[in-house]
Amino acid sequence: MGASGLSILSLSLLGVVVAGVVVAVLVYYRFQVLKAKKAFEAEMQLELSKQMEERQRVEDTLRRTLAMFQMLQDVTAAAGTARSVEEAIQSALDIISSYTGWPVAHAFHFVNPDEGAPYLQPANIWHLESPHDYEAFLRAGETKPLAMGKGLPGKAWSSRWVVWSRYTEDPRSTNFFRRALGVGLVMGYAIPVFKNDELVCVLEFFSPPAPDPDETMLNSMAGVGEQLGRMAERAQAEEEMEKLNQRLVVLNDEKNQFLGIASHDLKNPLNSIGLVGELLMSGDLSSEEVVEMGKRISSEAQRTTKLIQKLLDVTAIESGKFNLKFGEVSLGEALMQVQAKYKERADSKGQAIALDFGGIDVLVWADREYIQEVLDNLVSNALKFMPPGPPVHTVTLSLSQDETNGMVVVQDEGPGFNEEDRLKAFGRFSKLSARPTGGESSTGLGLSIVRRLVESMHGKVDLESQLGRGSRFKLAFPLAPDE
Repeated sequence: MGASGLSILSLSLLGVVVAGVVVAVLVYYRFQVLKAKKAFEAEMQLELSKQMEERQRVEDTLRRTLAMFQMLQDVTAAAGTARSVEEAIQSALDIISSYTGWPVAHAFHFVNPDEGAPYLQPANIWHLESPHDYEAFLRAGETKPLAMGKGLPGKAWSSRWVVWSRYTEDPRSTNFFRRALGVGLVMGYAIPVFKNDELVCVLEFFSPPAPDPDETMLNSMAGVGEQLGRMAERAQAEEEMEKLNQRLVVLNDEKNQFLGIASHDLKNPLNSIGLVGELLMSGDLSSEEVVEMGKRISSEAQRTTKLIQKLLDVTAIESGKFNLKFGEVSLGEALMQVQAKYKERADSKGQAIALDFGGIDVLVWADREYIQEVLDNLVSNALKFMPPGPPVHTVTLSLSQDETNGMVVVQDEGPGFNEEDRLKAFGRFSKLSARPTGGESSTGLGLSIVRRLVESMHGKVDLESQLGRGSRFKLAFPLAPDE
C-alpha cells in the first residue's frame, strides 16, 4: 500500500473519531439541556405550587377576615338594638357560636361587693347548639364564683385580653373540665368585656378540636368585647338619663306641691293679719282689744315665719347648701331644752312632756343646732297630733347608748300610723291620715327634714307605730370620740 493509501485510511479513521466525539458531545449537551429543562420545570412547578398555596392561604385568611368582620358587624348591630346588657350578651353568644361553630358558650357577670374582693359569678346565659348532647355538661356548669386569674374567665379578666387553652395540654383536675373533655370539648376561649375601665362580664366558649386561633380571630373576639362594652356604656347612660328624667318629674311635682302648700298655708295667716290691721286702723278698739289684736298679729307672724323656715330648710337640704358643724353634743341637755321649749304649748292643750333617763347623759358627735331641730320637729309633731286633755297625754323622751351610738326615743300617745302612712311618713309633702287636734297647720315636711338631717349626721331614724297605740321614733347618732 502506498503512502497515499495510508493517508486516506488515517483521514477516514480520524473522521470517524471526530464524528463520534461530535455525536457524544451532542448527546451530552442534549442530556444536559433535558436535565436543566426538567430541573427548571420542577422548580417552576414547586414555585407555582408555593404560589398557589400562598394564594389559597391569602384567600382563606381573607375569607376568615371577612367572616370575622361580618360577625363583628352582626354583634354590633345586635348590641345596638338590645334592650338590656343581658340581651346583648345572649345575642353575642349566639352570633359568635354560629360563625365559629363552637357548640357551647356561657357568660359570667362581674360582682363587686361592698365587702370582700370582687369576683365573677356564673350567669344563667347560655348558648347550646344541641341541648340533648350537652345536657349533662350544662347540669355540671360552673356554679362557683371565680377570682381574678382563676380559670379562663379569671385569666381574661386579669389580662384584659382574649385568652384560650387546650384542655388536653393544660389539664385541670376539676369535674367541670373532665366533663368538657368527656363530651368532646377540648378547647376553651374567654373574652373580657370592659365598660371604661370596669369589668362588665366575661364570655366563655367551648369547642371540639380546632386549629389554634390566629391573630385575626383573636382581634375579632377582642372587638366583640369592645362593642359589648360600648353597649354597656350606652345602657348605663340611658339608665342614668331615665333616672334623671324621673327625678325631674318628681322635682316638678314637688315644686307644684311646694307652691301649693306655700300659697295655701301662707294665705290664712296673712289674711288674718290683714283683717286685724283693718280693725286697728278703724280706731274703734279699746286698749285691751288693741293688745289682743297685737297678740294675734304676733302669733300669725310666728306661724308664717315657721312655715317659711321649714320651706327654706327643705330647699337648703335638697340643694346641699347647709353646713354641718360637728362636735360633742349632750343629748341629755338637748332633751331638757326641748322639754322646756314646748312645756307651755303642751300645758295649753292639757298635754305633758316627760323625761325618762334618770339624769344620765350621752355625748354624740353631731351638729348641735340640727340635733335641736330634729328634736323640735318630733316633739312639735307629737303635741300637734296627740288629743288634748283631759286626760293628760304625754310625750316621753328617753335616752340610752350602746357600744357605738347614743340613742334617743320620742314616744307619744297619739293616734299612731297605719301601715300605709308609716311607709310614707318620711316622704316630702306627705299628707297622712292623722290631722292636728288643735287647729295647727301641717306642711308634711317635718319628718322629711328629720330624716335628711339625721342621715347627714351619719345617724339613723326608725319609726315604730300601730294605729291607735301611739308612735315611737328612735334616733341613733355616733358616740363622740374619747379624748
